[in-house]
Amino acid sequence: MTMMRTIPGARGCLRRQGLRSARAKVVVDCSADGDVAHYAGVHTRQGRESDGLSQPQTLFFRVQNVDDQVVEDYIRAHPQDFRPFASIVAKATAEGRFPAPRRGIGLYKTMEPGVWRINTGRVLRRNGADSLELSLAEVEGREQTVALLDFFRDNLPGFEQVELRDTATQIGVRETRRIDGAYELTLQDLHSGRPFDDVVALCGYPLDIHDPTGSGGGTGGQGLDAANIYQIPYRVMLPRVHEGLLVSGRAVSATHEALSAIRVMPPCFALGQAAGVAAALSVGNRASPRHVD
Repeated sequence: MTMMRTIPGARGCLRRQGLRSARAKVVVDCSADGDVAHYAGVHTRQGRESDGLSQPQTLFFRVQNVDDQVVEDYIRAHPQDFRPFASIVAKATAEGRFPAPRRGIGLYKTMEPGVWRINTGRVLRRNGADSLELSLAEVEGREQTVALLDFFRDNLPGFEQVELRDTATQIGVRETRRIDGAYELTLQDLHSGRPFDDVVALCGYPLDIHDPTGSGGGTGGQGLDAANIYQIPYRVMLPRVHEGLLVSGRAVSATHEALSAIRVMPPCFALGQAAGVAAALSVGNRASPRHVD
């Protein structure tokens, strides 16, 4: 598969003087967005079936100077909050004061006293596979972070002296392109725990669909949920038509619903390892990845 015009004498290296072709017998697309597959002509789809919208993006950040004991005491005293500080967020949202489309604060204590990880921002209706859209999402995500910090100081017990420790290097993208593969993993496959002859990964993460248009979603309450253990088959990494290409990570062949469970890091690690092994076997056996056992 040729990704750019071949330059005579090139031997698969990148040079400071400009582009050179890097030829390979098998290509593994771990771009997360299916970039290689897309530009090679593989048919892809994006988002949910109804309107093509993908799950929203989130910029993770860490805070410091949190009073851990006050936060933990508050959470224990408010068991009715399905998520920490949900009642405070609900009141502020009704008053138009909460700066992100969320129903609570996603916060996770670290091993360091006073330092918590925050998963609360939510950028809607941005295409993470488009350069301009992704840049706009980065800006919006950082604006939300600043606004959330102000809200935390003014409204959350234990966060009165909170400071920003750091942000993620880039905004977190949950979903973009998915290839049209030799097999499409479905919600029913996950729900039933269907066995596959070509299984390459075992998973246990639930459905985690963040609403592309609002504050809903997350794990639980999805109706038909995933089994406690379910399998991912090798064929989801194989484009239905194209040869010499494996696609791993969250760009594999799956429905919008099934992808919500397998898009997280452990399944992507397992799929990446499987793709690497399959590529090596393909080259060693001088066969297409489609014919790897």
